Amino acid sequence: MRDEAGLVLNWYGAGETTITLRSGQAISLTQTTDYPRSGHITIDVGVDREATFALKLRIPYWSAHTTIKVNGREQPAPTAGSYATIDRTWKHGDVIELSLDMSPHFWVGEKESAGKVSAYHGPLLLTWDRRFNDIDPDRVPTVDASAFPGATTAWQGTLKPILLVEVPAKDGTVVRLCDFASAGQAGSPYRSWLPIENATVVEFSRTNPLRSGRVARE
Repeated sequence: MRDEAGLVLNWYGAGETTITLRSGQAISLTQTTDYPRSGHITIDVGVDREATFALKLRIPYWSAHTTIKVNGREQPAPTAGSYATIDRTWKHGDVIELSLDMSPHFWVGEKESAGKVSAYHGPLLLTWDRRFNDIDPDRVPTVDASAFPGATTAWQGTLKPILLVEVPAKDGTVVRLCDFASAGQAGSPYRSWLPIENATVVEFSRTNPLRSGRVARE
């Protein structure tokens, strides 16, 4: 988007966007990334001549520790749930490196979901899908929150998920979790509320609308 100061980048994903400043000068932003599988995003700035404007990058509320570099130089640490403003004279070939915090965070259920927990990889809700597992949906084994994020794995079958991770359960079983968008694509049953232990209850706030929390690690 555009604002009075320059440009605002809200969406992250591989591709190229061209937009004009209020002055009429065209600016291209080329993103190289596999987000949301990982949180590393490279943004190449293209201008036909030098241009001074502010570029605001959306920093999701769940990204607790975000780093930004411009041409290899680290910028001030941004605040989660805000916009990081980079105000400078841009030249063709300038490169921004944005690293979002994709560490696991957890939403502890209440009422009909009491005793269950939803797990997230960055913005992705992780989901148990029978297509990737050999057990029944009502017999999903308990996983300790400290076992996340698990190991990313590849699916050799059809309808490949955006993300597939393997997390060890307390009984030694390997639980495979995919992203919610890919769950149920083959008509198989799936669950997003899971038996996860040692996740912390977080109260709702405007800075954490999902009420998710991370597991303290030594």
